[in-house]
Amino acid sequence: MEVVKKIAAHLKVFPKLRLGEKLPGGGVKPTGPHTVKFLEEPTTVLVVKEGKTIKHLKFIVEEKGAKYRWLVPIFDKEDQPHYLIERLTDIEVGDERVLEMKKRGARNYIEVLKPGAPVEEEPEEEEVEVEQ
Repeated sequence: MEVVKKIAAHLKVFPKLRLGEKLPGGGVKPTGPHTVKFLEEPTTVLVVKEGKTIKHLKFIVEEKGAKYRWLVPIFDKEDQPHYLIERLTDIEVGDERVLEMKKRGARNYIEVLKPGAPVEEEPEEEEVEVEQ
């Protein structure tokens, strides 16, 4: 299936970066820390979810030599800027970050750290949805 891989790479069709996996009985299980390199400027994409069109930033990142796409919503459920937008403002093309889904009570959030940096304070409670 090399032809399919070449076409997918040419069309920039990459698998999703999975920071968490949905559990059959509900909930999300974090997949651990992911050290990624941001390969290019993000693009804006529209995602239709539950009949609603939501604007996302699509990042192309590389982890362990494989390219992935990572979608970050621009606005949260209350139409406020999503907390990840603030955490990603200082990242330049070529920078590396450690992305990790963490639990805070019944909610999950994504931690964004420089490799080797100390752990940040936990953000305000925010629900993170995982697409499948």
